Amino acid sequence: SSYLVFIFIENISFYKIYNIVIKLKEGKEMCDNLNRIITIEELMKLLNIGKNTAYRLLESREIKGFILGNKWKIPIESVNSYIIKMTDDTN
Repeated sequence: SSYLVFIFIENISFYKIYNIVIKLKEGKEMCDNLNRIITIEELMKLLNIGKNTAYRLLESREIKGFILGNKWKIPIESVNSYIIKMTDDTN
């Protein structure tokens, strides 16, 4: 089991400590996602796109991935980068 130890310093509210804990947890989850690899089927579901569009995005390198054996492997970070780029381009 793990224990969380708080060191209470004068003028630090519970709210500030709570926010620090949440940010640490979010940082860990972000690091966990960096190493996640998804399949083309997961990409299609995630972006709500068809197979042809998914292959076009991968082959054009708009979303970076690689083929291992005969299956596409796509780092989730490359999907996140694509979403951010598309959001920035449309605004």
